[in-house]
Order: sequence, then C-alpha cells, then structure tokens
Amino acid sequence: MAEVFAATAHGVEGFMRRVAIKRLRPELSRDEHFVELLRQEARLQGLLHHDAIAAVFDFDGDDQGQFLVMERVDGVDLRQLVSRGPLPPSLVAHIGVEILAGLAHAHELEVDGQPLGLVHRDVSPHNVMVSWDGGVKLIDFGVAEVARAEGPHESSLTGKLAYMSPEQALGLPLDGRSDVFSLGLVLHELLTGRRVFASPTPRDVRARLLRLPIPRPRDLVPGLAADFDEVLTHMLARDRGARFSARVAHEALLTISAIEGRGRRDLGALVRQHLDTDRSPQSVHDHGARPASRSQADTASTLTVSLPRDSRPPIRRAAQRWRRLIAAIVTLVGLTCATHGDHPQAPPAAAAQPATSPTPAAMPPPSSPPSEPHAGVHRIAGVSDDR
Repeated sequence: MAEVFAATAHGVEGFMRRVAIKRLRPELSRDEHFVELLRQEARLQGLLHHDAIAAVFDFDGDDQGQFLVMERVDGVDLRQLVSRGPLPPSLVAHIGVEILAGLAHAHELEVDGQPLGLVHRDVSPHNVMVSWDGGVKLIDFGVAEVARAEGPHESSLTGKLAYMSPEQALGLPLDGRSDVFSLGLVLHELLTGRRVFASPTPRDVRARLLRLPIPRPRDLVPGLAADFDEVLTHMLARDRGARFSARVAHEALLTISAIEGRGRRDLGALVRQHLDTDRSPQSVHDHGARPASRSQADTASTLTVSLPRDSRPPIRRAAQRWRRLIAAIVTLVGLTCATHGDHPQAPPAAAAQPATSPTPAAMPPPSSPPSEPHAGVHRIAGVSDDR
C-alpha cells in the first residue's frame, strides 16, 4: 500500500541523518481508509521505544500526501535471508530473542496507566529486518490494533494468511499471544527452510492453518536441541491458553543451549555475505497488508534514485524542524561559552599548544551524502502477499 524510500535529512553544520520515507502509493493517497492506516501506524509506533522496533521520527505531509520519517535499516528482511536456505539454530534463537523482546514491550505498553493491548497482527518474514551489523528490527505497525473484547470486526483478517494465528484466521478477538504464534511460524520456517502452511490457494492455507498438525522442528532439523524445540512447541500451541506470552517465551529462549553470545556478530556476517553476493540495486516494494483473500506476486520493479538536497520534498518539513532544534542548541551553547568568558585563562603552556581539531574547511559540505554501501533505493520493508 506504500512506497519506502531511502533518504538523508540534512541540518546545519553538516549534520546528516539517514532515514526512510514511507508514503502511500499515489493511487491510494486520497483513499481515506489507507490514509487512516498510515496515521494509525504513526500514532502507535510513535509510542514504542525499543531497540528491536524500528523508530518513527516524524509524521508530516505535503502536496503529495502524508508520510512517515522512519529509522532506516540497511540490510535484508528475513524472507530474503531464508531464501538461501535454513539458518543455524543459534541465529534463529538470537532473532527470536530480539523480536520477542520487542513484542513484549509492545504488548505490555501502557498509556495513562492503562494497558493498551497492542497487537501487531502482521508478524512475518517480510516485516523483520536484519541490518548489515546484525541488528534485528520489527517493522510495519500499519495494521496493528488495540485488543478488543466486543468480537470480530471488519479488519480482523488484515495480514498475511500464512502467518496468522488460528484465532486471527477465524476473526476472533486477539491479544498478544496471536503475535507469538505468528513469530513461532517464522522461526519454524527459518529453521527448516520451508513454510509451515505452504499451499497454492488461500483457502487451502486457511484449512491447513486450522487443522493440519504442525510438525515439531526437531523432527525436521536433526540435532536441534530439545529445549529449543520445546519453546517453539509452546509458541505454536493452537490453544492460546497453552501458548506462551511474548514475555514468557523471551525468558524461556534466553535459557536454551542454542543461545550464543556472538549471535549478533554472526548474523551480521551472514547479512553481509548476502549483500556481497547481490550487488544489484534494492527494490522498492509495496509495503503493508492487504485483505487475506488477495495475493500478490513476489516481484517488483527495481527503482534507482538519487535524492539531492533540493529535491527531497518528503523530508523538507522534518529537516526544517531538526535545523531549528539544532540552531537553538548551538545558540544555547554559545550563550554558555559567553557566560564563562570572564573565567581565568588557561596557563600559557597549555595555550601555546597547537589546536588539533579540524578546521572548518575540513568539514564536509552540508549537501555531501554519506557513503552508501549500496547505491539507490534500499529495500527496507517487506511485500505483503499470501503465497
């Protein structure tokens, strides 16, 4: 439903921040339903502050519509990573620990002392990014909702059918354990290299999701530790009364034998290997969920763009706000220095030492872009599909 662009926001004195710009596709920018989904994503994700959740810096609009200014994650999503085969159990456990910590934060979020009951509803390989240094980020809260008790509603089936919990597929009220089931399916796929409920039609996917026995990972992955298999079995319990919450699953995964201290380092090495063997420009894909009854091909045209400073309308207002903030800080620092100007001077010997800080001429010009590991538009978000 949206396009995601890699960009750089510029401030005064050479300040630069690499960001992602997410905006609705042109044909949807006037559709109030999709506009509201983008607003909701901004509101909800703006409340979340966790290392495993991609941050939202700003929400604004221009003559082309509204947009999000988001944390930019240079790397790949889990779908791209697993496309080359199963991952080692130690890396899968590391990914699970990181995302479960982020989900626990989201599920336990309180506003004015009251639990919000936030549910992501679209945890899938497409919506988990891994950066080149091994950082793991959950993205796209565009179809997230606050847990409700009054029963099903018309958006209940929004998400990717192959990764839904049974209660989500049935249109029942959800809580955070629905996301845990979805993540269990993701981790199962990372371990085995194949989707649990793979089928050519959405109808068959739904039937398998509701009735097909879920194979234990240990039966498909020789040598998988029993404690890891046990945690995943509890995450994938169809009866949500027997299913782990995100907090319990996170604590359980931290104790398994597959966990290693070098998980982030090894995951980053795997991502860099992936990027080194795929030097073609990243694709900009549709981002966001469609109704579960629809499917979308796993393809998108490649788009390579440059974003010179004078042609970045999506971040114009955001950059102006950051410039004003930085200017205020610089002014405050200047006033502080002036206030201390009457203090005794440093000893002559110290004053005679040559300055070692760079001269202004050595600073890069404000319009100089940072060095990019890969030119063009970065693929920072997943395609919504129901393969």
